[in-house]
Amino acid sequence: MHEIGRKGERVAPMHPFVTALHEPPTSVPKRLKLLGLHGWDAGFDSRHLQQSQRTQQPRNADRLPAPRRFSRIRGKVSPRVRPGSWQAILSGMENTEPTPTVRRIEGTEVLRATDTLTMAFAADPTMRWLWPESDVYLRSFPRLVASFGGRAFEHAGAHADDAFGGVALWLPPGVTPDEDAVVALFRETVPQPRLDDALGMLEAMDEHTPEEAHWHLAFIGVDTSRQGEGLGGQVMREGVGMCDAQGVPGYLESSNPANISFYQRHGYEIVGEIQVGSSPVLTPMWRARG
Repeated sequence: MHEIGRKGERVAPMHPFVTALHEPPTSVPKRLKLLGLHGWDAGFDSRHLQQSQRTQQPRNADRLPAPRRFSRIRGKVSPRVRPGSWQAILSGMENTEPTPTVRRIEGTEVLRATDTLTMAFAADPTMRWLWPESDVYLRSFPRLVASFGGRAFEHAGAHADDAFGGVALWLPPGVTPDEDAVVALFRETVPQPRLDDALGMLEAMDEHTPEEAHWHLAFIGVDTSRQGEGLGGQVMREGVGMCDAQGVPGYLESSNPANISFYQRHGYEIVGEIQVGSSPVLTPMWRARG
């Protein structure tokens, strides 16, 4: 069961009260204009321009850039400075953040990892088929993490980046989910008529599980606020590298068809299909030993 997400961008809205801030002058010395600096962005007293403004209007006034509010608040660079430009380099705006490090999750960090997975699966088709009501999902999904993949924490199979943007739970060979706890959770929280189909889905998952020893990827997910940054691939490579180092195959059930190509890029192949009654399709996938 996994949720990676697609690339996307969010743009924060501009609040209306900023229009009350001081606006920069509409005409500036040529050498400062070449630097892309105007008014208070340039850090000079603009009163010396007032006389010329009274006598003449700047050419192409209708093409002047909009006032750059907030450019001096907390020392931030104006948003009109383009990343990658020499202005950005001089102002220290370049993004020099290192690649996140993926590490083993400690026993004291279980709740933090569970919270990340809960966010990652909030729109997963299978999870929301089980628990379409938000409050029920938020109560039930953490229990599924504990019962289906929680043993990964005890067997060095839980990985995350330092900021817990991405999390993966791997069950080692010979270790299985707590099936009794999963069934009890479903009986308690999944309403009819979906309950019978959900229990049938669990039986089908058991039938598809390979007998050959393998690492079982129970969960992998990226917090919705971090999706599109490549964290899913980084966390995944840590796990498949572990499989390859031990010469052991990997297995998973994809709960979201949108993620199948992601797993295929990491060496997994489709080996079946699980669909019971009204349930969404689960896709069992196998990765041969490296």
